Amino acid sequence: GRLFTCGRCQNGQLGLGSFADEAAPVYVSKIPDKVNQVACGQAHTVTLTMKGEVYVMGANTSGQLGTGPPSKGSPIPILLEELSFSRMVQIRAGSFSAALSTDHQLFVWGRGIFGEFYTPHRVKSVNKLDILDF
Repeated sequence: GRLFTCGRCQNGQLGLGSFADEAAPVYVSKIPDKVNQVACGQAHTVTLTMKGEVYVMGANTSGQLGTGPPSKGSPIPILLEELSFSRMVQIRAGSFSAALSTDHQLFVWGRGIFGEFYTPHRVKSVNKLDILDF
């Protein structure tokens, strides 16, 4: 449940509070709960805790952190409060980010084919979606 990161960190995606590269793994101490999943995106990192909370760190040039309009981002993990109303069970990251809740609702944010969402948006459909995995 402990997260260690290493590698390039020009956007703060390692979550260590700096933009310095790390050649060896370093413990990420700013996430207060045990980590269940990690997804590495395009210059950002998304983590899911055992409590179902989502933390984000790194670049936010396209809203991929889900914390609001594009910005430099954050070199420390930020709780994504927009998703705190429900427990998340899966996360993914790429040029955008996504999370799946316990009630099978899919949320996406960042740059996507249909535009940019700066905060998490639930995927809506005319049909009831019961997403179990993505």
